[in-house]
Amino acid sequence: MSNNEKYLLGRFSINLKAFEKYYPSIAKPLKNYTPLKTFDFIYEENNSLNIKFTDTNCPFYNTNNVIEYSKEQVLKFINENSIQNDSYSKIEDKYGQISFKYTNRLVNIDNENIKSNELGLSYVNSIANCIMVGCGLGYQIAELYERIEIHHLTIIEPNIDLFYASLFCFDWKNLLDFINNNDFGINFIIGKHEDILDRIYSYFSSQGLFLLSSRTLYIHYENQDILDCMKQLVNLRNLTLRQGNIDGYLFGVSHGCYAILNQKKFITTQKINKKICDYPVFVIGSGPSLDDDVPFIRKNQDKAIIIACGTAIDSLYHLGIKPDIYANTEREPYIKDTLEAIPDKKFLDDIILMASDVCHPNTLSCFKHVALFSKGNEPLMKCLKMTFKSLQNLQDIYYMNPLVGNMGVSGAIYLGFRNIYLFGIDNGKRKGRTSIHSAHVSLYKKMGVSDSSGAYIVKTVTAGNFGTECDTNTLYQRSTQNIGLVIEKNAKNNIVCFNCSDGALIPHTVSMHSYELSSKFNNAPQLDKHYIKQQILKKTRTINISKQQIEDLFDMHIFKNICEKITEILNKKVQGRMELLKQMSLVSKELNTNQAIKHFQSSFLDCSLQTFFIEITHALYGNKDEVFCVNVANQMIDCILDFLKEAPDFFMHMPYYIKGEHKKYFSDGKVGKDMPHCSAPKFPVLEKIYKLDYVDPQNVFEKKY
Repeated sequence: MSNNEKYLLGRFSINLKAFEKYYPSIAKPLKNYTPLKTFDFIYEENNSLNIKFTDTNCPFYNTNNVIEYSKEQVLKFINENSIQNDSYSKIEDKYGQISFKYTNRLVNIDNENIKSNELGLSYVNSIANCIMVGCGLGYQIAELYERIEIHHLTIIEPNIDLFYASLFCFDWKNLLDFINNNDFGINFIIGKHEDILDRIYSYFSSQGLFLLSSRTLYIHYENQDILDCMKQLVNLRNLTLRQGNIDGYLFGVSHGCYAILNQKKFITTQKINKKICDYPVFVIGSGPSLDDDVPFIRKNQDKAIIIACGTAIDSLYHLGIKPDIYANTEREPYIKDTLEAIPDKKFLDDIILMASDVCHPNTLSCFKHVALFSKGNEPLMKCLKMTFKSLQNLQDIYYMNPLVGNMGVSGAIYLGFRNIYLFGIDNGKRKGRTSIHSAHVSLYKKMGVSDSSGAYIVKTVTAGNFGTECDTNTLYQRSTQNIGLVIEKNAKNNIVCFNCSDGALIPHTVSMHSYELSSKFNNAPQLDKHYIKQQILKKTRTINISKQQIEDLFDMHIFKNICEKITEILNKKVQGRMELLKQMSLVSKELNTNQAIKHFQSSFLDCSLQTFFIEITHALYGNKDEVFCVNVANQMIDCILDFLKEAPDFFMHMPYYIKGEHKKYFSDGKVGKDMPHCSAPKFPVLEKIYKLDYVDPQNVFEKKY
């Protein structure tokens, strides 16, 4: 064996042991790995190594000095790139929420002091988060750490052969020792994956989602694999929007407890009758293209299971189309108002409400038949399943947000159906259309509710379903993405989803005009809707947990201890950006314990604290002057300490903190107390959803074909 071979094998062995010590999941597949393509090593005078794949006979790095090449690339990266910083705007509080009270105070502090959203990397010596697309042989990583501290580095390398080669070339051991000794973080995504965003989200969920809000992107080399990774990272910013807030969790958990204690039925994992799983399902939203497909839906409404998503039930009522299922995602009290606006009081009697455990009690009260999913990313059902073995068969649902159309699609899939058709799921509006909703939704067209502001403003253009273009926005884009993801994640169930909506192009769906389906449905049989709904309801069960068992989950002593522990961490004033990032990450790790009850109670704090930490991180990188930025951030920390002191006052009302009804706990008309660094706003007046009086002339539902 030559000296060169001994050197290569020695470096590989040392590096592999380092990975086995720190990241065994990375080491295991590489220990006996056989490259897909053979390569040779190229030795350079400065003791660095390059490689040459034998199929191309070209060196990976087109240079005679890989070390110098890497150094120049890093210097160019630092000189030409900025930190991308997310932050919040002031939030209008319509219900009286503690999270908005404190978020708005932090936003005010930030706006008074910080003016920049992007600070050049050359002006800082530490950053929160770097995502490196393409690892190559790794030399640039050491060069980067020589010049800047990185709290968390994510390395995405789609070519496993390259990463394997790096273990022979680069001193990974020294880097991994350095990262772990300095309490930094590193995350590896090696190989080709179509769920890069999910992997990033999963990692930062335990380290602190706030770290994703301040990031820089390093592209080491370019090819088609790297381009495919970059396409997935386009929606990286949306990951920071996933967390909720303490009020949302207080409300949602209380609503779930109400459903349990009032014997509402939950969907189980029991398989649906095979006879009906291939029946066609029409998932219908309120997008403007719904109006184009009315003749087809009317004609075939008895040949498909019809899921009305949100306000689509209003349109279908007036169009003479009878839904079988009503899909709801909201925990808002006003949903009841939209349902009660339907004049025919018998219309909902045989419709199944399909929602999750966060559904508002007001909405539950409108239906005789209820089928609730366990919302997989919210705290209540996670805790109950860990605490009570008898609840393991409750069916979780994912990707049911952000819009009600997502519940329609996800609900159909998690019920067990696999032949799905989308109508009016536009997620925006095709270029040239003037309205964002169907002309038949009386809520917007007759009752004065605005659909031309807020979440309905569409200024982004995306690909249309039928080769046109669609006006959309971030919320709609996330909805589109999640529909595609839920289909992809359940691909093993042989799901076919036809998108008949003339709106945004949706991944993993088949674009199909409704008129192209006529021949398929002309000879299709009518369905026994009563039998189908009975089969769905057979999949449901009540949860037999006592009131005392529910109340025991909300141990005030545990909650106060968590608040005190976080207060103790944040009370230690620090002087630098990196120290404060580590402090916030320590809080995040403390809140992400795996203990069932403790984690359940921590989750109420974590969601809001991540939002607060995003605003702090924005302040940390809003000015070249590090001392100034840290002083602003410490003002924000003082507000958060007020929040931790006040939070138990809200938690003590659990599990009876019903949204809208929670005003009864605020006798002085203020949202909580006036705290030293955050005063309490007045409790807002709860407005009626309708702006105009409207007498609906259609008193009785009439089915139309």
